Amino acid sequence: MIRSATAHFEELLRAQLRRQEAMEAGTGSKNFAELEKIRIGIVPGDGIGPIIMKQAVRVLECLLKDEI
Repeated sequence: MIRSATAHFEELLRAQLRRQEAMEAGTGSKNFAELEKIRIGIVPGDGIGPIIMKQAVRVLECLLKDEI
């Protein structure tokens, strides 16, 4: 069981390193002011996450009221 978990965790780390290398090799940061749309994903998780996300959505709705 430990070897299986270790192998799984190793693959997660390797995948993260590949994403990081891809970002570093990219063209740099995006200028969000030039984008037609910006999609914001919300993943509340568990524990305190849903409480925090509820307030984050409230703040986003307030900030973006003219855009929604």
